[in-house]
Amino acid sequence: MKVLILADPYEPHIIKWVSALSRRGVHIILFSLVAGDPSLYPPDQQVLFYHSRFSGKFINGRPGNLAKLSYLFTLPRLWRVVRKHKPDILHAHYASGYGLIGALSGFQPFVVSAWGSDVIHFPTISRLHRWMIRFVLKKARRVLSTSRFMAGYIKQLAGIKASITPFGVDTNVFTPMNHKKEDGNTLVIGTIKKMKPEYSLQTLIKAFQRVRQMLPDQPMHLRLIGDGVERGRLEELVQKSGLSSYVDFAGYGPYAQIAEYHNSLDVYVNVSRAESFGVSVVEASACGRPVVASDVGGLREVVQQGRTGYLVEPGNSEATAQAIYKLASNPELRKKMGARGRAWVQKHYSLESSLEQMLSVYQQLIR
Repeated sequence: MKVLILADPYEPHIIKWVSALSRRGVHIILFSLVAGDPSLYPPDQQVLFYHSRFSGKFINGRPGNLAKLSYLFTLPRLWRVVRKHKPDILHAHYASGYGLIGALSGFQPFVVSAWGSDVIHFPTISRLHRWMIRFVLKKARRVLSTSRFMAGYIKQLAGIKASITPFGVDTNVFTPMNHKKEDGNTLVIGTIKKMKPEYSLQTLIKAFQRVRQMLPDQPMHLRLIGDGVERGRLEELVQKSGLSSYVDFAGYGPYAQIAEYHNSLDVYVNVSRAESFGVSVVEASACGRPVVASDVGGLREVVQQGRTGYLVEPGNSEATAQAIYKLASNPELRKKMGARGRAWVQKHYSLESSLEQMLSVYQQLIR
């Protein structure tokens, strides 16, 4: 089987998908807007890289709502790659960018994977943007979604039933480790998120302050792993709250170290105001960590309320604090919820399980 994938070559989920598919004998041609870095992919796998010479600054910036139309200039190069390699399937990841290129290429069978904001936010910008996404989805032979929550948006938007192919995690990598703490008595609460407004990290900081008041004798630390536009404002909030000695801004964490970061925490918290799936929660559960997450979107699917963690009202720091308190004050509960979380991920969200679902879609299309 030969699959031409249109995607961002630096996206960790793409590296994971491409590597897993290649290990299963699928021949991958990876076509991207920017030049990829082959060293990020396993050297023993034969992945072919092509790109259309866009600059990373343009792709990652905000050049305007209609900037994606300039992606059309990449079509002649894509057509040459198609003629040269004759793939069995064209699979675009992210409907509003690579999906548009794939839809306009005219190649079939064409598959598109929606990731979140491409079908939730992008269509709300204007009528043209809504038409564009509907066009992409209707051109696809199969539409894939990481969650039932997002599949509902796709159904409402284009009347199409999406197949569910979650972002699976490698449970051999994301696994409980014997992580040695500098201070064995200190409880570490934390999150691994970009510091953006929609992730509401100020809610976590306020909740952490409240938990410290509820457990004054418990040594406690908050670890924020990530970076972004909100960092300055969050650091200011920490300083004004008198928490500077108790909050660690760890900065950006390379994907290869994420499993170790999860294992450095006792409780994982995701207080996003919106999530299409919640892969960081799945990773935390795979590492045997109990979780506290907002009761929104795809997070409702990856957390078993009262069994693997607690779901709380988004933006409610007091409710978040009460949920963290239950776990912070009860080591045995943390252990039980963490174990249930890992079993839950192994059954529903392992990389192997997700890979089988993806391969099943490919094989149905080829037949």
